[in-house]
Amino acid sequence: MAFQCRIVVNAICRILGLLSLAAILRRCLAKFKKVLLKRSAYTLLRKGHPFYIMVDIHKHSFAPFKVAWKRMGSKIEAAVLSPIGDLYIGKKPLIPQETISFIPNKNEAEAHYVCAILNSIEANTLVRSFSQLGGKSFATPSILKEIKIPKFNPKDKLHKSLAALSKKAHKLKKRGKEAQLQKVENEIDECVAELYGLSRKELKRLRK
Repeated sequence: MAFQCRIVVNAICRILGLLSLAAILRRCLAKFKKVLLKRSAYTLLRKGHPFYIMVDIHKHSFAPFKVAWKRMGSKIEAAVLSPIGDLYIGKKPLIPQETISFIPNKNEAEAHYVCAILNSIEANTLVRSFSQLGGKSFATPSILKEIKIPKFNPKDKLHKSLAALSKKAHKLKKRGKEAQLQKVENEIDECVAELYGLSRKELKRLRK
């Protein structure tokens, strides 16, 4: 009997704790009520619902790392989104807008490996061959079926090189070192050519 009472007491404490947390969260969100009510997703699709409702948020939305790129355009220009510091909640993952395609990932090295391949001339040439340039579906996540990216192996020398080159490219881009960035991008193309078994002659043809 004492054991059962303890279970009930613990359950009540958990419920009270959640209710307290919910109240704190609501007060926090209330600070941003005006901004949240102006969201197009709310005004067009969810009007009448609580102002703090979230639209199209899934488990993968909270992945710490994401390889993201614009869905519309004529070239894939991917970047790795990493967690950032937030004044209110500390470190948080970035969540892109709906016009951005992304691949969720828990591993930073794997995210950079995938990013390097997507940014390569090989991947871009392939995507342009079957996608409508500038169209809304130019670079949807379905392109991954065609690119067929090999599964990341943290012990594979080539895979590690691609991840390292992508990290380096991100740093150079941030610093505005375009000349150095171009050299790194060329190295990425060469590594991707090796990954997919392309010869130097075939890579040269793609670059024309």
